[in-house]
Order: sequence, then structure tokens, then C-alpha cells
Amino acid sequence: MMSRRSAWIALFLGVTALAIAGELVAAFDTSTNTMPWTDLLGEYVPWPVTAAAVTVLVVWLPVHLYRRYQRQPEPTSRFATRSEVTTVDEEEPMTASGPRRLALPAGADARNRAWRTAAQGVLVDLLAAVALAVGPALAGADFAWTRAYWLTIGGLAAKTAIQTVVSYAARKVLPPPSG
Repeated sequence: MMSRRSAWIALFLGVTALAIAGELVAAFDTSTNTMPWTDLLGEYVPWPVTAAAVTVLVVWLPVHLYRRYQRQPEPTSRFATRSEVTTVDEEEPMTASGPRRLALPAGADARNRAWRTAAQGVLVDLLAAVALAVGPALAGADFAWTRAYWLTIGGLAAKTAIQTVVSYAARKVLPPPSG
């Protein structure tokens, strides 16, 4: 019997192959009844929505793939090796992947979380700033560095600052239970 993982991989790759094959057929078919994704998007999806989706994909995909390539390969055996086995007397608790990392002190953990929240917020702010500037320009509308534009960007930056402070305070005041 096929495992759930094997079934998922077969289904996912099958759908991907069908999508690629369909796009190639539509691209090279001279019939006006066969439409590639480009024409479907252009006809049924507003340009700002398409531009936002493409921007998210262009930012997300390289980061997603980089993080995947940085992960250690999954172990092929479900049994622990001799070096992974511990006794009750040993200090470090063990998990299937090795020694469990000890939790950071609440202050250091809160600072770590706040910095990560700030970085994520700034990334969202920058993407919004680019979308607000590039979207109208690509759509053919007039764009100007107006007061409203800068107030919007300032509001986003203020939101990120507040979000960062709240993240730090929440993590400092309510750290997760250790265990």
C-alpha cells in the first residue's frame, strides 16, 4: 500500500505536471479557444492583484527554497544511533534529532522575537511601499510622491514600531511555559 507521503508527492507532482503541460499546449496551440494563464490572468484578474501576487511569489520563493536547502536531510532510519542514546543520569535531555536546545532567558528571547518581528514588519512595509509606487505606474496611472503616500508609508512604519514593542512586551511578560 502507498504511504500518505508517497500519495501526496505523486498527487502534487501530477497536478504540477498537468499545469505545465496545459500551459505549454495553450501557448503553442493556435486556436483562440485555448487560453494560457497569461491571457486568463489578463482577462479575469485585475492588474494590481496580479502584481501583488507576483511580488509575494518573487519575495517568498527564494527565501522558502533557501531555508529548505539549509535544513539537514531527514534521517533515513527511525532508530537512534548509539551517540544519540542517553541515560537518566545525563544532564542534557535528548530528542530524536539530538540534544534539545535549552530555552533562552525571557529577556533575551523577548529581544530575539522583537527583532524578528521588526524585520518582518519592515519587509511588509517595504513591499507595501513598492506596491503603492509601482502598481499605479505599471497600470498607467499617474503617480506622485504626495503627502498621502508619505503618510501611508509613515503609518506603516509606525505600525511596525508598535508591533515590535508589543511583541517584546508580550514575550517578556508572558513567556511560553518551559517543558
